[in-house]
Amino acid sequence: MYSVLEFFKIGIGPSSSHTTGPITASRKFVTFLKHKKVFGEIDSIKIELFGSLALTGEGHGTPIAIQLGLMNYAADKVKQKHLDEVDSLDGELKLGGIRKIKFTHNDIIFNKKKKLPYHPNGIKFYAYVNEKEVATRIYYSIGGGFVVTEENAKKNKIKSSKKKLTNAFSTADELFTIAENRDLKISDII
Repeated sequence: MYSVLEFFKIGIGPSSSHTTGPITASRKFVTFLKHKKVFGEIDSIKIELFGSLALTGEGHGTPIAIQLGLMNYAADKVKQKHLDEVDSLDGELKLGGIRKIKFTHNDIIFNKKKKLPYHPNGIKFYAYVNEKEVATRIYYSIGGGFVVTEENAKKNKIKSSKKKLTNAFSTADELFTIAENRDLKISDII
């Protein structure tokens, strides 16, 4: 279960699926590299976008979001100077905000002809040492800035909860009726 406060987030837009999710996925990939104990060896990274991220991601700022995440900027902490930093990248990127690796805008590949199996917003990260792939991971940006790994997607972690909500509603009219009948404020219901 999530609270309404988890759905309303601060981050760059215009789409949380195309920006906040990819920032989060990029940061998680950097953490994954540290856990695999290969972070210190990585000299380049490539990212492949699938589905909606490949088709509309460029216009929605997905490449910028991915680079910000790789540089360890959190979605709610991005400032204009960080966006300017991405614009001025010249063949290098500070992975995790710590170490320089080779990186150009061409290292983000828009795979417009293929979709990944579990969700339309798929991102695959590849990490290399001397052009040899040493780590890869797939994430799905499932909306609202939420991200799941491919492993969790396989386990159906994307599906919505079947739990019955106390004050479930689908329309504003239903919400107002519940509030009136139970003598509750809308904020209490939510």
